[in-house]
Amino acid sequence: APIFDKIVASSNVSPFLANLVRATGGIIFLLIAVLSLRQFDFSTFTTKNVAYLLIAGALAGGLAMVLYYTALKHTQASRVIP
Repeated sequence: APIFDKIVASSNVSPFLANLVRATGGIIFLLIAVLSLRQFDFSTFTTKNVAYLLIAGALAGGLAMVLYYTALKHTQASRVIP
């Protein structure tokens, strides 16, 4: 995945748009996995758990990935990935 990320980051694509497209790929994969494995029991979730996961997703899945793409655009992948 980092090789593909670097190719995209080296072009003139917005890191926000790149992250949105990448996240869409992840959502499609997870949806197929959840449905295939029948892992869709939401009874253990509380409103608090959902709120925490949404905050974590915004920070790790949103902000961190935008910073990651920005770093990939400006330096070598071998320095950014670790």
